[in-house]
Amino acid sequence: MIQSLRRFVQRLTYLSYLLTGTNRNDCLKILDVLTDHAPLDKTADVFFCKFWEYIKSNDSVHAVGNKQTLDSVTCKILNTKEDVNVNLANTFDDSPLIYFCRLGCLQSIRMLLVHKADVDHQGKRRMTALHHITYLTVFAWCKSRLDICDDLNQTVIKRTIDMLCGKRAGYWNSEYYYDPSMSLYHVYDKHKYFSKYVQKMLKVGAKTDQNDLNNALIMCAQMSDFTGIICLIRYGGDYCKKDENGKSILHLCWSNRKYLTY
Repeated sequence: MIQSLRRFVQRLTYLSYLLTGTNRNDCLKILDVLTDHAPLDKTADVFFCKFWEYIKSNDSVHAVGNKQTLDSVTCKILNTKEDVNVNLANTFDDSPLIYFCRLGCLQSIRMLLVHKADVDHQGKRRMTALHHITYLTVFAWCKSRLDICDDLNQTVIKRTIDMLCGKRAGYWNSEYYYDPSMSLYHVYDKHKYFSKYVQKMLKVGAKTDQNDLNNALIMCAQMSDFTGIICLIRYGGDYCKKDENGKSILHLCWSNRKYLTY
């Protein structure tokens, strides 16, 4: 028993050394290899705290090229039945959950939720995890609040509808912005992505005002998104609404039908 404990302490000490060592460019890759062979069951709580401090203090970790490795390491650290405190952020500081949502690391997000990450924590700019991500399926069972506003007084669904309609809703991850140079089919893929997110939020109880619903309805009609049209009308969109050129929802949804296959 004592020897086993010593081995855990040695592993923790060595892995912790990597997090504070000078060669930080290789640190993450080394950790990815070592965590395959060094179980952290009884030390995961302490190590995750150190790992989070390492992430916050090392700018190179945030590089896009490190996303897959970072996701892998985090998932393996948290893959334990032991309790791990993952709610490590102060008020209005980004939590681990917000950070990994922003990066789109789905494995890490799922493991953080297993360890009871606070989905309603407000980080920088008063934004919650849901303000940063459009993978609502990950959060659907978490009973997360959808009425929390960011510093621009926008709820998650309000910001997402703005994105659906091609507006830049204040601060948002740049990879989700509409690009005017995108090909036609790329635009439709982007629309489908945001449309499904809006639909899911409406179905789990998100509320927004009539103008937002109508704007989303017109956009769905322009894109011949019949599933989105049905959902928005069901939750309060005005089917009699017309666009700025006086075209009705019916006229709009069939005018571009040849481009869309869903």
